[in-house]
Amino acid sequence: MRETVAGFHARTGRDYAPAPWVLQRGRALAHHEPCPTLFRYPGPCGLRDLLQGQGWLAPPEAEVAWFADRTCHAHGPGALHFGTLALLEPLGLSPARGVPEASLGPAPPAVYGTANVRFDPERMLWVPPSRLTAPIPWEGLCSVAQARVWLGDCARERAEVELQLHAYLEELLALARAGAPGPGVSWCRVPAGRRRALLAEYGVEGRWSEHLARAAA
Repeated sequence: MRETVAGFHARTGRDYAPAPWVLQRGRALAHHEPCPTLFRYPGPCGLRDLLQGQGWLAPPEAEVAWFADRTCHAHGPGALHFGTLALLEPLGLSPARGVPEASLGPAPPAVYGTANVRFDPERMLWVPPSRLTAPIPWEGLCSVAQARVWLGDCARERAEVELQLHAYLEELLALARAGAPGPGVSWCRVPAGRRRALLAEYGVEGRWSEHLARAAA
């Protein structure tokens, strides 16, 4: 939901109050500055836990959880394979506006930081890969229930994503156990030929990579 701080207070009676450690990493929003619907791809391990309804928005040791104003961007390529999380009423977590990293490209998303809290299914929901670019009116949706109407039945896709998340993490774990060097970037960003070569060199069955190759064929 796109809403100003003033509008949020008038609608809910709740104050906008970013945590001090969040303001060390960003700036508070002005009274009439709108905050859009926010999205977070928490990485494969984080998403696996959150799909099971548990865990933190960011790793437990992190003080700040970072969100973007769009479902897909260069910093979270895994969202294209596993989906992302939508924060429908972002001002409820009192976000501060951050500075996007230069690595996010020439047109980076707007980024916002909130205090790192536990996953709350009343505030956030999973957006499957097939719906990342769908014409969903995120700016007008203020509840998980409203968003689910637009997303439709995602049960089958969610079950498939959970299987592929498991395969992805097992593949990386098997490579690490075999002594393979870390890829240096997200495994899903490694070119297919390089992934196949590493898997073959270290004798690892690449269930997720095979699935990806079949899907691309």
